[in-house]
Amino acid sequence: MGQGSSDIESVTEANGRFYEAFSSLDIQRMAEVWEASERAMCVHPGWRPLAGWEPIRESWESIFENANLMHFNATDVKVMVEGDCAWVSCLENIISVVEGRANQCAVWATNVFVRAEGGWRIVHHHASG
Repeated sequence: MGQGSSDIESVTEANGRFYEAFSSLDIQRMAEVWEASERAMCVHPGWRPLAGWEPIRESWESIFENANLMHFNATDVKVMVEGDCAWVSCLENIISVVEGRANQCAVWATNVFVRAEGGWRIVHHHASG
């Protein structure tokens, strides 16, 4: 199967919703963009890989509890779609305030999405500095 432009647009929008959820610091919004399954995986910069939705959810809760502000501007976005799987590579340009300290950084990320009822869901997030 090839890449349809509507699939690319849908995955691009799903990727945007992931970063909006991240910026919102709202665990419910983050849960809405993830596939809540055992096959979900997440690698935060400097963390060990997390497998399964429950440890991933706990990691987001911890990040959100310690952050006062997170703003993302994803650049260098590349989207690929093959059937019911898609992946996005991008540069996360991040402005954050964590525990009262302002930071600005950029990290490379790969986000893998699967087609699900109701739209694309992220099943794998890997970010590294």
